[in-house]
Amino acid sequence: MTSIPRSKYRGPRLVLLAGLIVLTATLTQCRMVTDTVTRPDTGADIAHRDRDNSGSKCFKKCLKEMFKALEKEEERHEEILDDCGRNKACKRAENERYKEAIKQIIADRKKCQEECHHQGGGRGGR
Repeated sequence: MTSIPRSKYRGPRLVLLAGLIVLTATLTQCRMVTDTVTRPDTGADIAHRDRDNSGSKCFKKCLKEMFKALEKEEERHEEILDDCGRNKACKRAENERYKEAIKQIIADRKKCQEECHHQGGGRGGR
């Protein structure tokens, strides 16, 4: 029975991917909190809380796109490293390309999230 050869770079990439997941999960958890301790709930407050939060959906969409791009980039990276064979210069160049691709994917996610609707919704604290 033959085994599938594994890349020696798989571990560090998985650690990087896990770190990115944790980072993006923590960065997207910030939300404004409506403090109703100092005033009673009104119908408008309840309706405001229950309505669809398009900003949140946009952030999740950006994250989903980032994870898809990371997955595709990981597959591409593995294929290119396999194609390099024992050529160290090829592998070095591919690793540099891969690092830059990951940086670009993260920058694209940040840009996407910057274009999302942010908290407040233009109500000015009313």
